[in-house]
Amino acid sequence: MKFICDHHREIYSSDPQAALNFWTKTLCLARQRAVQSLWGEASVIYGNAFEAAEILLNGDDCDQRAVARYLQTSAEFAYALRKNTCVSEVGQLIALVRNRLCEMIPLQELDSRLQPLLDMTVRPEVEVNEEIELALVMEVGRSQTLH
Repeated sequence: MKFICDHHREIYSSDPQAALNFWTKTLCLARQRAVQSLWGEASVIYGNAFEAAEILLNGDDCDQRAVARYLQTSAEFAYALRKNTCVSEVGQLIALVRNRLCEMIPLQELDSRLQPLLDMTVRPEVEVNEEIELALVMEVGRSQTLH
């Protein structure tokens, strides 16, 4: 999955702080679009956030914060794709995340770490909607009060 252009990918790959800033801004923007139920826009913006999280993970794959950031972003991205009825892309996302993390997380831990991502795709939509929408509203509210 490619959302960030080569020029910006190069910038973010060489400057982790710029990548982190970009990830933070795009994740907040994606969450705002999700709260507004603008799933097409949210999917694209989450794609950018996911790719930024992947760049940060590539830069420091031993950092558990980078792994947690990558997993959280992938779960929210999967939810946006599901709401945008891009089911085939959700499967590709899961495969991509699983393949990337199997290199750095012991197999006995991998399934439990991937569970939030899998929940976004297999749990009944009503259950997922209530849970994620509450979390998104709380996150958007918290990010707005910080500024």
